[in-house]
Amino acid sequence: MPPTGTAAERALLVALEITGSGARRSRVPGDAPPFQAEESMAELATLAKSAGAVVVDSIVQSRPRADAATLIGSGKVDDVRGAIQLHGADVAIFDNAVRLPFSGR
Repeated sequence: MPPTGTAAERALLVALEITGSGARRSRVPGDAPPFQAEESMAELATLAKSAGAVVVDSIVQSRPRADAATLIGSGKVDDVRGAIQLHGADVAIFDNAVRLPFSGR
């Protein structure tokens, strides 16, 4: 919960749902199975609320695979930007694991 007298953060939830053959691709051992967007977003909303945030909206992008540069695609990034402005969101919370490329230096 936020400290007394402090306004709660306004959160926009964002998820990528892999569709088509990308969702059926073999997984890395230990990875979670492809998620159901509704269930996953409900869990993310619960986590955000328990951290003291107020969820103002959620966006799910369905794609055959993640966009290498933006995860959700540049058009959906524009949608997220607009939703942040529309709802006065302080934070966007993404419901996807971020995997950084390994540098073997």
